[in-house]
Amino acid sequence: MFAYLLAGLIVGGLMRYLRHAPGDPPIGVQLAVGLIAAGLGGLAVNVLLGEDFLDVNPWGFTAAPIAALVAVAFLQSRGRNALADETVDG
Repeated sequence: MFAYLLAGLIVGGLMRYLRHAPGDPPIGVQLAVGLIAAGLGGLAVNVLLGEDFLDVNPWGFTAAPIAALVAVAFLQSRGRNALADETVDG
């Protein structure tokens, strides 16, 4: 389980480092979203495969960073869209 959370923190930090733009959420929010998404992604794969709930297997460790990547990318795009809407409307 700790490996999934660590993967989520790494993905959240890398996304912040590589794709930071004005209007992105703060780093703490991005790290938290990456952490939560990776944990849930890894656990969901464990449940679907019938593995032990907190087991770390290759499929779960593959799904964890992918889930974190999707969640943080969605978060960043929503932040940019909100900023763009503010500048157009206001």
